[in-house]
Amino acid sequence: MENAKENIEELQSMGVENNNIRQLLTGKEITYTGNLYDRERRKSYPVKNVKIDIAKSRNGITTIWMNDTHFKTFFRELWNKLQKVLGLDIGKGLHI
Repeated sequence: MENAKENIEELQSMGVENNNIRQLLTGKEITYTGNLYDRERRKSYPVKNVKIDIAKSRNGITTIWMNDTHFKTFFRELWNKLQKVLGLDIGKGLHI
């Protein structure tokens, strides 16, 4: 795995425990329940039964997949869902 270090750092920043990261690096899939932290939005999301694995993307680089979706897309969808639930206008942002 050519970019294992980046995947390990990303998983650690999300809050995934080291024993789960070891399983992922050996090619096993895990089911995760708990909080996942999104560094891009600096937000933690409670999740339940999220399937996490490391596999090759279309460009051939190994990356993190959550519920068969690229992890950045997965977090973007969670963020959009949260904004919708809170009734925030996504196009205008949050004004306090």
